[in-house]
Amino acid sequence: MRQLKRSFQPAITQLHMEWDEKVKAHQTPFKIRPIFSGDRALVFAFLNTTDAASSSSKKGGGNGLQRFKASLVGRLPGGDKVDFPIMVDLKRACWDGKQIQTLAAREMIRDLEKEVSKLYLEALFFLNFKFL
Repeated sequence: MRQLKRSFQPAITQLHMEWDEKVKAHQTPFKIRPIFSGDRALVFAFLNTTDAASSSSKKGGGNGLQRFKASLVGRLPGGDKVDFPIMVDLKRACWDGKQIQTLAAREMIRDLEKEVSKLYLEALFFLNFKFL
């Protein structure tokens, strides 16, 4: 019944993440499903901030990158662009526990199994370029 109810609701589509230029992020899921009213989106990211942190600390910026901006961007039913800014604080987002890392790794494995991951597409391109 819930699926039938959702089918009549407008959704935010063509969702993707836009990351700060200081951050190299590998997100999972690679393709974000449409969001309906009352839904939530869960996106994990493996971040590589070492380049930004080292260049920031060389310029006297302290101990590197600690906060950055990301945005969830999509399209409304009328075609208008919608942008949800997110401030990521690395001190609060990272800790010694392994629960979130395990969930992110499982989601990335699902992407690889569905053959939609960025890693899968890059490997496929590399193999086609090298061997075909």
